[in-house]
Amino acid sequence: MGDTINKVLTQSSIGAVQACAFRYNLKYNEGLAPLDKAVHLHIGSVFHLGVECFRKRQSIGKVEDFRELEQALDDMGGDAACITRAMLIAYFERYQDDSWEFVSVEKKWETGPHPLGFNMQGVVDALVDDGNDGVLLVETKTTARLDGSYLEGLWSRRQTLVYDMAMRTLGYSVSGIVYDIVQKPSIRRLKATPEAKRKYKKDGELIARHRAVDESDEEYMVRLSAWYEDHPESFHREPVLHTQSQLDDMARDVLGVMSLINHYAEQNFWPRSLTSCYAYNRACEFVPYCQSGRNPLVRESHYRVDEIHPELKEKE
Repeated sequence: MGDTINKVLTQSSIGAVQACAFRYNLKYNEGLAPLDKAVHLHIGSVFHLGVECFRKRQSIGKVEDFRELEQALDDMGGDAACITRAMLIAYFERYQDDSWEFVSVEKKWETGPHPLGFNMQGVVDALVDDGNDGVLLVETKTTARLDGSYLEGLWSRRQTLVYDMAMRTLGYSVSGIVYDIVQKPSIRRLKATPEAKRKYKKDGELIARHRAVDESDEEYMVRLSAWYEDHPESFHREPVLHTQSQLDDMARDVLGVMSLINHYAEQNFWPRSLTSCYAYNRACEFVPYCQSGRNPLVRESHYRVDEIHPELKEKE
């Protein structure tokens, strides 16, 4: 096996191996990323940053300013910034008197080295004192749709199974998982009616449903705030308790993934999984490279070497 084999394993890279070994090799061994990879910040990541600041301010006398959050919102701009601000304001108002006692916020963990040569790493959103000498693992999620199907799927999420297994390995007494879920608002900014479609009253005013200009940020924020007031169910905390059988199966899965990576590396062959090329009706970022027959010119013109595990990077 060459020195280029990445020996840090995360829950995300575990999923990548299981989905498509070829994609795993490109992304996690060679560090390739599309040149046109979106650099703007998304609603979920900026919301997560805001909740992190909020929790650090709530925890043991920790003073946390919000300058980084404000900068991220300014960089985001547009509709996404309005939506994220509204989500955070509603979240802060909802949980400002929360009784959670935080043991740790953004807890980075590492287990290893494993006999097969890997270190497992990750970051848990928060650890909360359960009141019985144990901890609850908290994972924050944003979703466009919060319903029974979404909640039923939480028990088998790879991320929290890996985190639960890892924290127990590190000596924590884990009494359960809490998914801290926030639904994104379903309303959009009101746009100006195209001139060709505008209709007017006899006095020359536009009819009620038509607009001459786009809704302003301030107007949109008012409607977003009202949406959250009208939808208290958009905040939900779902407890999940993993069985020992689930954790044992996860441990075997991880061992199998480690063995697979070593096997592929020894053979210097990373097989493709064609069902992953357009999973969830979205093209894999490496589809142009694969469809070109792995043309080096396509590789050079479409991809760059990027950071492999940005989620593990220490904040500056």
